[in-house]
Amino acid sequence: MKFLLLNRHANSPWKGQSVSDHDRELDEVGFNEADLMGKRLLDKEVSFDSMVTSSALRALTTCQLIASNIKFDIERIDINKNIYGANCEDLMKIIRKTDDSIDSLAIFGHNPTLHILSESIYGQAISSFPPCSMIYIRFDSINWDSCFDCDKKTIFFDYPSNV
Repeated sequence: MKFLLLNRHANSPWKGQSVSDHDRELDEVGFNEADLMGKRLLDKEVSFDSMVTSSALRALTTCQLIASNIKFDIERIDINKNIYGANCEDLMKIIRKTDDSIDSLAIFGHNPTLHILSESIYGQAISSFPPCSMIYIRFDSINWDSCFDCDKKTIFFDYPSNV
């Protein structure tokens, strides 16, 4: 079996920014969201063989904060510049190319791609995919190349204001 977490970056301000979209940082709310969601993963005893993030600063920071909470070595985080601006097909290609020795993979990226891909995998509409949302899926597959074509189960969908 393969396990996949799709995680949208935490809150990052739009207004008043004089930096590029790629270089936007998390705000205080975003730091708190990432910390909270990392603690929730720790409570659920979720761990990863690999964590891969967009090169955008807000996604990287979200990934690093969550990694710290679940005791994943932040030096092992893979920064993939192709996640930034990726559409669903692009992201699925990245996932399919994951080495089969990896059984649990976390991907950190952006909307609307993560929302659309999550709905596609989940098999039903997700009304909202707010900042720091995460969906965790189990694929009944021994390799990543065919994971989207096999039976799958959503283990959980969670977000910071979900209580």
